[in-house]
Amino acid sequence: MNELTDGGFEMLRAAVNAVRQLQCQSVKVLKARLLLAFPGREAEINEAIQFWAENVRQRHPSGIPTN
Repeated sequence: MNELTDGGFEMLRAAVNAVRQLQCQSVKVLKARLLLAFPGREAEINEAIQFWAENVRQRHPSGIPTN
């Protein structure tokens, strides 16, 4: 897994908080919220979302279980 830049880490933290607080149900909605809150930081937002997605794929190679 690649390491995050400082800006990417900041956006990852913001993304996790947004999902928890705003109950974002899709990546599209999450990205839109982050772009509104952090204009001009699309590259760092994309980096954070990509990092998070890679992490989930590594932890759940067969998909996320739906209990």
